[in-house]
Amino acid sequence: MKGREVIKNILIILLSASAIALALVAYLGPSGSDLPNLRTRGAALLGQEPYHLVFSEGDPAAAVAARPVRISIMGAFGRASVQRSFEDLDEAYERLGGLMGGALEEADPNSLAPVSQKEVQDLLEQNSIYFAYQGALPTRLLAHWLDVQTELDETVSALALILEERCTLLLWTQNGVQQAALRNALDGAELLGSYRPDGSAFAFERGEPPFTRVDPMSLANLDNSVQVVGASVVNPLQNRDSAAALVTGLGFNPYGNVYTSARGVTTYEESAGTLSLTDQGQLLLQNTDEEKPLLRALSPRLEDLADCARTLLDTVSSPGDARLYLVSARQEGDETVLEFEYFFCALPVYQASGPAATVRFQGQIVRELTVQLRSYTQSEQAISLLPELQAAAILPRGSLLSVCYLDLGGDSLSMGWDRE
Repeated sequence: MKGREVIKNILIILLSASAIALALVAYLGPSGSDLPNLRTRGAALLGQEPYHLVFSEGDPAAAVAARPVRISIMGAFGRASVQRSFEDLDEAYERLGGLMGGALEEADPNSLAPVSQKEVQDLLEQNSIYFAYQGALPTRLLAHWLDVQTELDETVSALALILEERCTLLLWTQNGVQQAALRNALDGAELLGSYRPDGSAFAFERGEPPFTRVDPMSLANLDNSVQVVGASVVNPLQNRDSAAALVTGLGFNPYGNVYTSARGVTTYEESAGTLSLTDQGQLLLQNTDEEKPLLRALSPRLEDLADCARTLLDTVSSPGDARLYLVSARQEGDETVLEFEYFFCALPVYQASGPAATVRFQGQIVRELTVQLRSYTQSEQAISLLPELQAAAILPRGSLLSVCYLDLGGDSLSMGWDRE
C-alpha cells in the first residue's frame, strides 16, 4: 500500500509540473521561441536553481522594437504616402529600409549642419524617402534594427534620405533639422519610381489655410472622411490561467511567498526580486539582488538593452492585434530608461496612467519593469472622424495632423485627432 501511495504522489507531482509547463506554452504561443533559456526556466519551476534570465545573441529580441508610423516617398511621378496601417507600413519599410540603412551607414557625422525649414521643403520635393517615428529614438537603434552600423549619435523623430546626385540624410533632432552628407551615393531612383502618386502631401506642400496652421510635416490626403477601426479591449490578468502562466514564466512560484493587499495588489517574492500584479492589469517587476539579478541584458550597450526589453515585453504581454513600440530611450542618472506605447492600426494608444511600459536598467541589469497589460482585438466597425480640412482648422496651431486612440481602462477605445 505504501508503495502505491508513493507512486501516486509521484504521478501527482509530475502531472502538476506538466500542467504548469503547458500553461506557460499556452500563454507564450506554440513555438516557445519567445522564451530564451527555457531549460533555466524549467529548472526554476521545479525548484532547482534560482531563475536568472540572460538575453544572448541570436534571441528573437533582435526583432525591430519600433517601426516608422508615417512613410512618404517622392519619386519621378509624384508623392505617395503610407500611414494608419501596419500592413502597408510594413511593406514599405521592408522595401525601403535597405536604402535608409545604407544612408545611416554612409552618413558622415563631421558633415552635420543645420538646415532651414525652407531648405527642408525644397529637398523633400526631390527624389526622397521620409520615415517618421513616434517619440524620439537614437540613430544607433534605428541603424541596429536595419542591420547596419552608424557613426551618427543623434536622437531623432524622423529621417529623410534625399536621392539626388548629391545624396544627403536629413535628421529631425531636438535641436532642429540637421543635414549629413553621405560618403558614397546611393541609387534608389528606380525603386522610388515604382510608387504612383496617391494624392498625399505634406502640409507645407498644400501651402494654404487651414494647413498653414498645423505642423508643416503633417501628411494629408484631403479625404472627405477619415475612418479608423474600433477595438475591443481585455485585461489579460482577468484570465487566471494566463496570470499563473505569466507568474511562472517570469520565474516566480505562484504558490510560494505570496500576499494580496487590501487594494487588490498581489505580490510574489523570490530571493532575486518581487512581482506585483493588480486587478487592473498593471505589472511591476523589481530586482532586489544585484549579485544574482533576476533579469539582465547581454551587455550595457544600448542596442542590447533595447533587445532585452523587447524580448521581455514579448514574454509578458499579449497585445492581440496591437504592437508595443519603443518611443523613448534616455539616461536618468545611472539608469537607462526605455519607454514603450501600444500601437493599434499603426496609431498610438495612449494610456490614462502614462506609458504602456517602462524598463529601467542599471548597467545591464533590469532594475524595474512596469507594464499596463492590455489586449486589443480589431472590430469590424469603422468609425468616421472629422475630415482633415476641418481637423486642421480646429487643432491647436502647430499641432501634427495625426489620429490617436485613448485607453481609459474600459472594454473599448476612444479615438480622435491628437491634440498634443
